[in-house]
Amino acid sequence: MKFQPIPAAFATIPGILLCLFVIERIMRRRTTPARNWLLLLCGAATWWLAFSGVELAAVDPAAKILWSKIDYIGIVLTPPAWLLFAAVYTRQSERAWLRWPYYLVEPVIMLILVWTNERHGWFWPSTTPVVEDGFVLLRYAHGPAFWVHIAYAYLTLGLGAFLLLRSAQKFTRWYRGQALLVLGSAVAPWIANVAYLYQSSKGATVDPTPLGFVLSGLFLLGALSRYRLIDTAPVNPSAILDGMGSGIIVLDPEGRVVDLNAKAQEILGVRIEEAVRQDLATLAPEWATPQHQPLLQWIAAPDAGEPPQHHILTLHRKGERYYYEAHLSRFETRLGHTIGTLIALHDITAIQRAQEHLRASEAKNHALLEAIPDQIFLIDDQGVIQEFKASWDDGFAIDPHGLLGASIWDLFPEPIAERFQAALRQALHAGDTQTLSYQLESPSGLRYFEARFVAYSDEAVVVTVRNVTEREEAALALQRQRA
Repeated sequence: MKFQPIPAAFATIPGILLCLFVIERIMRRRTTPARNWLLLLCGAATWWLAFSGVELAAVDPAAKILWSKIDYIGIVLTPPAWLLFAAVYTRQSERAWLRWPYYLVEPVIMLILVWTNERHGWFWPSTTPVVEDGFVLLRYAHGPAFWVHIAYAYLTLGLGAFLLLRSAQKFTRWYRGQALLVLGSAVAPWIANVAYLYQSSKGATVDPTPLGFVLSGLFLLGALSRYRLIDTAPVNPSAILDGMGSGIIVLDPEGRVVDLNAKAQEILGVRIEEAVRQDLATLAPEWATPQHQPLLQWIAAPDAGEPPQHHILTLHRKGERYYYEAHLSRFETRLGHTIGTLIALHDITAIQRAQEHLRASEAKNHALLEAIPDQIFLIDDQGVIQEFKASWDDGFAIDPHGLLGASIWDLFPEPIAERFQAALRQALHAGDTQTLSYQLESPSGLRYFEARFVAYSDEAVVVTVRNVTEREEAALALQRQRA
């Protein structure tokens, strides 16, 4: 196989070396999907550049066609690798239409058509050897399959550029510079390719597209060195907002909505297209109620000082009430001028409902306790009263004043106190209910009581005391009648 020292072939060597250097720099970075797709992109471009040089240097037309076929492995992989890198770089790769298997179908089909071109001529209907400046070149006629590939390549280039440009508008200045260098690395060879397609219609034989990769390498080298491409990747602020669990509403200085994240759209039941330029009262009528006037007044007054704290918004949706705590903050310039307001809506529905349930439960328990005529005590294992509930009358024979913190030894005669203490210990240790009957003298006479002991914890017992004087006196009277 003969080769010729054509200058165009030698011109590819600096580009190959530069691309290999860029690949080496990329391989030093941590392994990420973006790194892997960028490696494939640079590898395909290097392959394209290298074998285009070999094709130019070959003398025999059959050898040139063979090297062109080998070259097309890199040519068909470059466009999808660029798009998939752009998708990962801009964090759009999870979109259904950006799944990588879809974009490998066309390269496989095109490679099959290239390697079987002699049977159908769909890619190169004809090839014509020509001699220019003493060097043998091959002029390729372009068939329908070639133009399909060109359309696909330009479509993927355009989609990748669109993703980068759209995302770059939302990036910080640092990442915007990084994204523009990456975009420049993709655009440079395609500008050269457009020039080739235009000149090929006039008989041009040398494709300058591979030389455009020299500029691509320089752009990528700048992105890797200056902006630490791969090591630091941009994050779309909208993606951050949409990933937050709280609803975020952004207002302009006039209090009109300019943006809201996905959670806020769900909370308010509106789409962003419907919400933009609306004020809060229009967006949700609940904002217009008197209780929310302090919040609306603070938004309307740039110099109002600190925002209202613990502001609860109640929304009615589908017959249910939902509660959100609103936290407000202002956007200000370096000079202190207000340029907008941010409202964060934190869902506290579960907390509010739990508190409502607790209040209802406490009210019910209080009503039940009040309905019980018994006296109720919480007594610890030492016989000291910790809490009590009492609606006293003289029938209980104990003064209610000073009960809290008092000991059973201070309230009862020693024999009864000993029985109380024994019942307390038995309830704590055995865990079953203990019953104790006792008598006390009161200003109204002898009174009979029944006490029940139930363990409340490891160190306390609930004791209910019932006045059973009427029952006992009735029983005694019945016994006397029978006697």
